[in-house]
Amino acid sequence: MRVSLLQGGLFVSINRSFLHKILDYEDEFFAALMLILEGHSLRTTNALFVESLYGLRRKSVRLRLSKGSSTEVQRSGLEKRRRVLSVVFLVVLPYFKLKLHGIYNKEGEVRLWESLWRSEDQGFDEANFFTGEETIVSRRDNGNHELSV
Repeated sequence: MRVSLLQGGLFVSINRSFLHKILDYEDEFFAALMLILEGHSLRTTNALFVESLYGLRRKSVRLRLSKGSSTEVQRSGLEKRRRVLSVVFLVVLPYFKLKLHGIYNKEGEVRLWESLWRSEDQGFDEANFFTGEETIVSRRDNGNHELSV
């Protein structure tokens, strides 16, 4: 890290190679930050980060039905298992969905590229690009539907 002074103020410039490494793994970096933020928020406030901004809290509710018409309600904080599941559904699954979607799009681009340019073995002269000859396919109207070239 380099420190330099600009017009009386302190300016800190970060080595660009460090930023490039972070940008190469931006999805993983973002997922790790979200994991830390949401995990900490669930441990301290029993709410996700956004939920805590609105003053919402998550509570576990257990209902017990008795033989009479009354029901008992027990409320408690979130169990560790539910906190972990909340973070998994909020951070981990969307990360995997993003990665799988990226792989799917790459495969689609490769297939599209291959379909546009056909096989790599076929050259331009084999595809009649330079000979000037055109292949014309027409149907005869005599009902036999024979193809003539």
